Amino acid sequence: MGFKHGLEIGQRLTTYEVQGIFKHNRYRGMRYSKTTNTLVIISNHYESPYDDRWIDGVFHYNGMGLKGNQKLSFMQNKTLTESNENGVEVFLFEIFDDSDNKYIFMGPVVLIDEPYSERQLDIENIMRDVWVFPLKPLVYNPNEPLLAIEILEKSTDSKVKRKNIAKLTDNELERRAKIFRGTSSSRKTTVTYYERNRYVSTFVKKRANGFCDLCDSPAPFLGADGEPYLEAHHIVWLSNDGEDSIENMVALCPNCHRKIHALNHPADLNKLKSKYRISKSL
Repeated sequence: MGFKHGLEIGQRLTTYEVQGIFKHNRYRGMRYSKTTNTLVIISNHYESPYDDRWIDGVFHYNGMGLKGNQKLSFMQNKTLTESNENGVEVFLFEIFDDSDNKYIFMGPVVLIDEPYSERQLDIENIMRDVWVFPLKPLVYNPNEPLLAIEILEKSTDSKVKRKNIAKLTDNELERRAKIFRGTSSSRKTTVTYYERNRYVSTFVKKRANGFCDLCDSPAPFLGADGEPYLEAHHIVWLSNDGEDSIENMVALCPNCHRKIHALNHPADLNKLKSKYRISKSL
């Protein structure tokens, strides 16, 4: 589908091309143009500290302001908050790499609910309040791919975000991991990718303390970060409506992870379900 600006969903553009089309200031993550009466919002998964994510076809977008508590009355946060009344068209771009034409056009979006507040780290690693905007693509069709390109799952897990999570205390990491129950995000591409919550996966790996939750053996090697290499695994797969929660996730060595996916033995599943004395039915 083409839009009035001549763009197609999934089309890649440079920052100069985006600026030329929408006539905005190209140096901000939220770019308002009085000339075209548009607001371009950029979600940079490659290097931004923001925790933007897709959940059930809705994009939860973090507001403007890198340091300190964010305010809804601040600049383009106010524009986006009032976008259903002020007549401003909102367009979403996502970034997954550092190429020149890195801005992927996701189409027009609309605010479908009130912005909500949550706690996140700012660029100085200080906990603060941010505003999150629930946005839905105007062209979203759950029966058809949203993008006709492949986007690797690891692209959404940027180095900056991983570093921020690594700096959390064990108590804070556990607190954040417990918040997420069944809120795994997914996106439509040529296939569906399920994006694990980073707090949950990081917590279960630390909980395993370097040992595979299935075979009880030490991790076979150290990863690039110097930590024992284990892989996060959902006992009930997300594709089967499993929760993205610490009760439904374990840490496995690569061999056991492949074994589970290849064979899915009931005995192995029962062991994983009882590993941390999970009381709920999975």
